[in-house]
Amino acid sequence: MRVRKDNIDMTIGSALKNIISFSLPLMVSGVLQIFYNIADKIVAGRCIGSNALSSVGATGAIYAMIIGFVLGLSTGVNVLVSKCYGAKDTEALKKANNSAVAMALISGFVLLCLGEVVSRPLLELMGTPGEIIGDSTLYLRIVFLGFPAIMLSNFCSAILRGVGNTKISMYAGIVSGAINVILNFVFVVWFYMGVAGIALATLISNVVSAFILLIYLMKSCETEYKLVIGEIKAYPSEVKNIFSIGMPAAVQNILSAVSVAFIQSAINSFGGDVIAGQSAAESMENIVMIANRAFATACIVAIGQNYGAKNEKRIIRYIYTSLMCVTVWGLVSGILAYVFARPFLGMFIVDSPNAIEMGVLYIKYVVVLGFICNIMDILIGAMQGIGHSKKSLACSLIGICGGRFVWVFMVLPLFRYVEVLFLSWLVCRVVVIIMHLVLFKLVWRKSMLKMREN
Repeated sequence: MRVRKDNIDMTIGSALKNIISFSLPLMVSGVLQIFYNIADKIVAGRCIGSNALSSVGATGAIYAMIIGFVLGLSTGVNVLVSKCYGAKDTEALKKANNSAVAMALISGFVLLCLGEVVSRPLLELMGTPGEIIGDSTLYLRIVFLGFPAIMLSNFCSAILRGVGNTKISMYAGIVSGAINVILNFVFVVWFYMGVAGIALATLISNVVSAFILLIYLMKSCETEYKLVIGEIKAYPSEVKNIFSIGMPAAVQNILSAVSVAFIQSAINSFGGDVIAGQSAAESMENIVMIANRAFATACIVAIGQNYGAKNEKRIIRYIYTSLMCVTVWGLVSGILAYVFARPFLGMFIVDSPNAIEMGVLYIKYVVVLGFICNIMDILIGAMQGIGHSKKSLACSLIGICGGRFVWVFMVLPLFRYVEVLFLSWLVCRVVVIIMHLVLFKLVWRKSMLKMREN
């Protein structure tokens, strides 16, 4: 199998160099995407008002839940493709790619239908304030129309990441994100479409991203993973493999998002200032966390390729290298986030000083300690990479979903302070880290034996 210069073969070379080379395009595209999302919120807050910002912010937990499902399934694609690529199995690689695209189209349509039905009931269940629930529902329903494109974009990106190519996804993100920003101003400032305009701009940008990635795979000169429309079909064995890895990861992401919904309900109960402050502060958190997500993805791909190549020593080396990278980044970026918190939040919020203070509290208790989440994500990704998604799911179910449920319904009523609410992020993440460390000790040797036998 010929390796193109844009593809990174994780089975050879320096682990640190490979991780950084793989991660940098993901970081660039991720940061740009965050800034595009920030533009959404700036347009909402400054051009429409705080209620519009709250309307978009109140949908965050629900949107994250569905996106978490998408990203979880795409992890299955990522791992399967990277294992085929590491094993140099061209026929299996083609089947994996065709199955991934077929799954993306089918599941995207299912999510579109589901989202249109459940948007309003879920917002009501979360206690979204009456003055913003109408706009929040409208925003979600428009965004859900683009979910076939979102699924296709994420699965195509997962295929490319599996063969070590992150640059094409970066280029697609740059183009689609720029379109999103331009359309925000067109729809909101020129045509006075309000929250609907922000959602419509997001929908169109997702369609553009999916189109770019699909065309690239169809026109690719790399015959090993070139996509041929007439050959797209869901092969049962490949679909089973994708689901066996991706579904536990998807459920894990959904449960994490559901637990965030518990937290969001508690945040909503503190009023509009806390909602607006936390929504704006999440943009800072997303910037800080983008490198973490890139490193975690690099770790999963590296483990997948070396699992396919049956190289235990390099798997261990990549886990340690990834942990080092996310810890250093998390500590430095968390401190910088706190230093620049107020000026940053002031870009979003111009009519409520108290909302800015609530955002600063969120950054202090959640973002500054974000390196704990970084470590947790690497351990979860490593567990998925060696084939133990279900066990990782159980740990996350207990630590994240169960922990936050206990915190919101048992701890918070006794100590009803915003600071106590924000501390739940730290406590739950530490619990998950401890559980995964114990799990690694229990399953590692058996996993490596299975790898060598396959």
